[in-house]
Amino acid sequence: MPTRQKIFVLVGVVVLIMVCNAQTYVGGELINNTTWESSGNPYYVTDDIIVNEDVTLTIENGVNLFFYQDKSIIFYGILIANGSQESNIFFNEYILDNKWGGIHFFNNHSVINSNLFYCDIANSINGGVNISDCSNITIGNCNIHHNKSFEGAGINLKEESNDITIENNIIQFNEGNMDEDEMIGGSGIKCENCEDILITSNLFTDNISVESGGGLYSNSSSNIIITNNEFQNNQSNSGGAISIIIGFDNIIDNNIINNNRTFEHGSGGGIYIKTACDIVNNRIFNNQAIEGGGGGIYATDFETDKLFENNEIYDNIANYAGGMLLHSCETIFPTLRDCDIYGNVAEDGNGGGIFITLSYSVFESCEIYNNQALANDIGEGYGGGIHAVTSRIKLYDTLIFGNSAVNGGGIYLYDSAWIDPVCHFHNCTITRNHSDVYGGGFFIDDFSNASFINTILWNNTTGSHIGNQGYIEQDPYLYHNTIVKYCDYNSGEIYCSNNQYQYLILGNNIYDNPLFVNQTNSDFNLQWNDQSISPCIDSGDPSMEEDEDGTPPDMGCYPSRIEHDYLLTTAEVNRFRYRSFPIIDRTIVTGGITTTYICAPVEEQTDYFKIFDQWGNEKVWNEGFWNEGYLNELISEIGYKIKTISNDVSIPTSGITLPEDTVVDLEAGENWIGYFPKQSSAIHDALAGIWDKLLSVYSEDWAWKNDGTYPSERCQMSYGKMYIINVSEACSFVYNPDPGGTGGEREMTEGFYYVETHEYTPINILSLEDP
Repeated sequence: MPTRQKIFVLVGVVVLIMVCNAQTYVGGELINNTTWESSGNPYYVTDDIIVNEDVTLTIENGVNLFFYQDKSIIFYGILIANGSQESNIFFNEYILDNKWGGIHFFNNHSVINSNLFYCDIANSINGGVNISDCSNITIGNCNIHHNKSFEGAGINLKEESNDITIENNIIQFNEGNMDEDEMIGGSGIKCENCEDILITSNLFTDNISVESGGGLYSNSSSNIIITNNEFQNNQSNSGGAISIIIGFDNIIDNNIINNNRTFEHGSGGGIYIKTACDIVNNRIFNNQAIEGGGGGIYATDFETDKLFENNEIYDNIANYAGGMLLHSCETIFPTLRDCDIYGNVAEDGNGGGIFITLSYSVFESCEIYNNQALANDIGEGYGGGIHAVTSRIKLYDTLIFGNSAVNGGGIYLYDSAWIDPVCHFHNCTITRNHSDVYGGGFFIDDFSNASFINTILWNNTTGSHIGNQGYIEQDPYLYHNTIVKYCDYNSGEIYCSNNQYQYLILGNNIYDNPLFVNQTNSDFNLQWNDQSISPCIDSGDPSMEEDEDGTPPDMGCYPSRIEHDYLLTTAEVNRFRYRSFPIIDRTIVTGGITTTYICAPVEEQTDYFKIFDQWGNEKVWNEGFWNEGYLNELISEIGYKIKTISNDVSIPTSGITLPEDTVVDLEAGENWIGYFPKQSSAIHDALAGIWDKLLSVYSEDWAWKNDGTYPSERCQMSYGKMYIINVSEACSFVYNPDPGGTGGEREMTEGFYYVETHEYTPINILSLEDP
């Protein structure tokens, strides 16, 4: 076939396009809009192609581009490369192992979007796609593979590039190599000095970086959104999958990060962060930092708040900090919320689940379980669940179970005595942890202060049988305090060395089986059924915030949430659910004495006593003083609740009834009512006037919901009790509407006794004023 040759001369710049036997040779500068079609295949790039500003190069689906060694395609203008799923566009080397120079975008902030769709970009020596000081570029559904560079081997973003979208790509087998002993990082993608970058729904696999971020590396960038990606089998020195250094408002969200690893002595098998970055909704598992720390995550040296939320971090392995390491975060409180950290291993050190050093941190509603800290050559292997050194940690509503270590099966604290107490464990459940030597539940080493409040420590074990629930190592001369209050633990199983028990501060603890729903199957909710109620329900510190059901806090990490039926269960009848406040003798009241003096007997009996109504008005007696609350008058028709921390509080009582035509106004919704007629009545008699608006009535010992049927005879409204009445709209009812009725005195018991145990005596509300 004869050879055809065409030469285009464009304003003094020559672009040579030679078509020989259906082969097209291209190279040089484009100054006019140009389209390459598959009919010209294959395209051989013999020289650098430069697409000038305001020029668009369109490459249609099915085009195959083969580049001579070191040759590149450079855009100051627009690229429209629209391949298809059936017919990709190929960018590759011309001769095997003679690498080409990659695709480059420079200094282009055009409002017209450049894009690469369904392209196969491979075997570049200078990165697959390089974007510098550009915006409005989309890379989608591409296969970017087997490229090399000292920075961003797959995709390299830098120099204030912004508004870049990278989605639905496969980024694989890219490699970061050395260039004059300089290595930046990011074999899959590198972002440096960029902002507003969306990286979503990509697969990063088998990328290798000598330095940082085998899959992705970001430095000095902000608003980098990494979401819905999968990172697997990537490797680097730090951050096998992802490494983020310096920046703000970055987020790693809803990714799968598995089977990544670091090289010798590297840290962060899955993720390495040293900047502002929230990590949420991810699954991070089977990653390794064999000779370093942080099998799943290594987080260090950041000074702004960080959020780790709803992550699963599991089955990771490291020398230390099997699951996660927080290091040198002293000025802020990174928060871990709703995270599950389990099955991780520190093979030769400390912190099977998480290692915290020189840091503040807060845990909320986390589960840390089945992690291991194995012994090393010098006998360490501390903190199977958590190991904290010179740190201040606060744990709330957190479950720690099934972890194991040499010392401190669940928790190990060391040198954390900056503030007293430094470390808080409030409403935690610490159970079934094991240590080979001491401290199955926790081990508190020298110079550490901790408080355990509303916490369950149960069935933790040790090989030595010393300090099964907790072991406190006391220096003979430098003492530190450990507070254990309102907790449930196996009696006698918190051990203090050197017999220094005066520094173990105990109070209001119980020593009963907490009655988990099913400990064998790891269900650590508290039992509440017809036959039994856990002693930990309502047994927490009553001065703290109430549970959602309006009762004192429970012990443990899972508060009980019971939806009452028409009648309370047999077990509930023995529990006083709705506390009422008795109003004292009318002769005192008519003398004008305020609430403070009405409760004078309380002052001598307890350190804490709180009276409050449904609107949040309250009066609190706390450590010898009444607060400046607004509850200075008590109204007969209103019900009140009380809380106290004393085991036995007695208040002398006597009282009178109210007139039987007393009108009680109700708001739509919940109303706390004191009931004071001379005669007790069934609900349908007492509240007949509002029956069509009545939704439910709760008492101290029964509950009823209106489903159109009459309540049982047991549901009587009795003199002196408090009731919670729910109505659908504002209305009023009248005490036993009988115009001839009058109030009168009523004999009362010698005193009301409030006993803070799991079985309560009902409390009465008495009258405040004469009829």
